Amino acid sequence: MLDIGFKLKHIFNWGLESLQAEQYNVNEMATLVNKQRIIFNPDYIAAFDAILESVINNQGHLFFIYAASIYGKIFLCNTIAAEVKKRD
Repeated sequence: MLDIGFKLKHIFNWGLESLQAEQYNVNEMATLVNKQRIIFNPDYIAAFDAILESVINNQGHLFFIYAASIYGKIFLCNTIAAEVKKRD
């Protein structure tokens, strides 16, 4: 279990430099989203899809991501941000 925690901690930090850059490389954003989305659990896939649908269709829905501190909310949010930036 410690090994999984270490891997998740490493993955959560992956790609943050790309997300913080002023100019975004679409290919880097696509790579980031693809690598991160692969390890989503079913709940995060559903949240990711629902949030993106709201953003893409300009629906303006409000979402709350609630989970214990170790379940990857920042990871999910970074992946959503990368997907949105990739589409701009």
